[in-house]
Amino acid sequence: MARENNGEYVYSEEYEIQAEQFFHEDEFNRDAEIGLNKRDSYEGGEDGDDGISFGTDTSSINVPAFAGLSAGRRKNKKHRQNKLHSKAAAKAAAGLKTGAITVAAVMSIATVAMAHEHIFNDGWLVTVPPTCLQEGEQVLVCSDCGKTVETEILPLSGHTEGAWTVQTKADCSHEGTEVKLCTVCQLEMDTRDTGLGDHVAGSWIVDIEKTCTADGHRHRVCSVCGMELESEVLEAAHTEVKDMAVEANCTQTGLTEGSHCSECGAVIVKQQIVPAKHTPVVIPAVKGDCTHPGLSEGSRCALCDKILTPQTETPVEHSAVAIPAVAANCTQTGLTEGSKCSVCGLVLKAQQTVPVQHSPQILAAVAKSCKTDGLTEGSICSICQTVLVAQQTIPASHNEYTVPGYPATCTEYGLENGVYCSDCGEVIVQQLDIQPFGHTEQVVPGYPETCSTAGLTDGLICATCGEVFQAQQTIPANGNLHDWQSATDDSGNTYSYCAVCGYTP
Repeated sequence: MARENNGEYVYSEEYEIQAEQFFHEDEFNRDAEIGLNKRDSYEGGEDGDDGISFGTDTSSINVPAFAGLSAGRRKNKKHRQNKLHSKAAAKAAAGLKTGAITVAAVMSIATVAMAHEHIFNDGWLVTVPPTCLQEGEQVLVCSDCGKTVETEILPLSGHTEGAWTVQTKADCSHEGTEVKLCTVCQLEMDTRDTGLGDHVAGSWIVDIEKTCTADGHRHRVCSVCGMELESEVLEAAHTEVKDMAVEANCTQTGLTEGSHCSECGAVIVKQQIVPAKHTPVVIPAVKGDCTHPGLSEGSRCALCDKILTPQTETPVEHSAVAIPAVAANCTQTGLTEGSKCSVCGLVLKAQQTVPVQHSPQILAAVAKSCKTDGLTEGSICSICQTVLVAQQTIPASHNEYTVPGYPATCTEYGLENGVYCSDCGEVIVQQLDIQPFGHTEQVVPGYPETCSTAGLTDGLICATCGEVFQAQQTIPANGNLHDWQSATDDSGNTYSYCAVCGYTP
């Protein structure tokens, strides 16, 4: 604190620290009252409206008074900092004898009071996010001056686990594997087996080629393990080619389109004879007038010029022009439209008197909505305002829209139709699930083997979706199944032969 030396007070660092502690005390009114009481007891001090004066031999220092502080504490931090230098000077004056306090001492105290206080409105700010490969960093930045006050290192974060990905693809003979990798550093974090995969169907192999009259057969196997997966009968069928149609004309008959088999020549669709016919062209009509008759439209053959439709004479025809109508209104009669001949002036259609009538003015329709009524279109007379067509109320209603469902299958759920309002979205009929109806087993009949041809076992499939429950198996040909028959040759010798394959022992 300040100490006495040769009759003068010298400011020390210890006193500066005590003064700073004083500035941070929260009891402003108590400090102000103590300072003012001490001031009144010092020799040379005098009260004034503007502050407190302390006298020395060589100088005087005027410090602003604490007027008004006792009325209430200062809540605003910046306002308190602006007043600290006044409070520091008053505190120093109140605690010292009347004597020589230097200007430097008071100014040093005021400087301490004005020291900056950092404010951290945003808290810690992460400048470098940590990962599994790199440490992070966060800082404290003063919201007032922008200075970085403190920096802190953030430790490495853990690995980020990704989704399962295929490492080794499975097939029917080899198990597959899947792994999980860190999405940042690609470190392998987990692995698992996925088991065997499905068979891979190869191309169809034709065992017996089909013909126009005999069925064939084909099968296919797994391209990985060679297991037979499915087989099927190739039904006999002709190889159809078209026989082009021949257009008839007025001198020659034609033919309809047909077809035949390109392998065996059998006629599949027989061509029919089209009778000869003319090719008509129009003979234009000749319009008559009020003094000369006309001719009707006719026709002739474009090839042989034969008259197909003779022209006939049409009666005398006037050239009609319209006599405009006169509109009636609600006070005057009108006239209908008439007509007369523009050549001879003959009235062809007399005008008729139209009784007095209103002039309709449309009253626009008002569309209904889901919640509010609408109105039909109406009309009133624009002259006398008589209601001609009264507007009718259209009750409020939803604009229903059907959401189509879909049927169930042997194993999959279906969905019923639903209904909702396309205007407001309200659900009117909720869509409900349809239970799957299960498989319907059907036997696919096979056929026995012979001494020269293979047979086929019975199979089992779903009659609805075609799923194979039991695949048909090929039965190899059996040479012990000959159908032996006896015959006599030209020399009268008896011999045996197989009636199926013709084999003779």
